[in-house]
Amino acid sequence: MANPPIVAITLRTFLLLAGMPQGIYGISYDISTPQTERDLPHGWNARRAQTYRQLACRLECRQFTRLQRSDWVRENMDVITTYYTMLMLGDITPPGKLSSMVKGLKMHMIHHWLLDVTQDIQLGGQYATMLVGPTPSGLVPANVPSIEAPEDFVVPAYTRHSDAALDAANWRV
Repeated sequence: MANPPIVAITLRTFLLLAGMPQGIYGISYDISTPQTERDLPHGWNARRAQTYRQLACRLECRQFTRLQRSDWVRENMDVITTYYTMLMLGDITPPGKLSSMVKGLKMHMIHHWLLDVTQDIQLGGQYATMLVGPTPSGLVPANVPSIEAPEDFVVPAYTRHSDAALDAANWRV
């Protein structure tokens, strides 16, 4: 593969970035699944997993940590390097693929982790101390009181019916 082109940012962008402190920076992206998976001429006829793997590889190589599928952060980072890392995501193969499928590509700064309530709202956290309906048994942590669902329980809405879904032993209430 040829070396990626050097990207020159505008003076306006440089001056905006130059005033920002070192800190926790994130990069988030949103890729159009239909444009990835549709057959030509309206898509790349590709598996979306390959696109996500390429993006993940580039971010991991630059020591970013995945928060969610398309949300990455790096602590103690400078803003210019973060900005260039974000722009260089466009170098995935084949050339031009990302620019034809991207719905959103953003850089953000996290001033404080104070509002990360992930563990608090997860089952077993301070805001989810008990089950509020039938829950798959493998998803119930040990610190949440539960019992096996009765034989006549109703499978929750939007759960696909299968032998495992219909077996009360696989549910806790």
